[in-house]
Amino acid sequence: MVHTPLNSTRQAPMISPERRPSAGKALVAIGSAFLLATLALPASADGPGRGQTADFEKAYLEFIIDHHYSALRMTDVTF
Repeated sequence: MVHTPLNSTRQAPMISPERRPSAGKALVAIGSAFLLATLALPASADGPGRGQTADFEKAYLEFIIDHHYSALRMTDVTF
């Protein structure tokens, strides 16, 4: 463990210019994220699942609704 004085003027290491992301790469990343967010279709269903997973899906949804309700109740208690 390294101890430094409280009034130390130690600076954070600088990132070399070769390691910095370019503005072009940042714009491509932001643009890609925007396109994915806007073009992705929301998932929806007309009713509970059918087949082998139907019982599991219904039980999971009932559990998760209660779980989130409990979380909301905890925020009411703490504030």
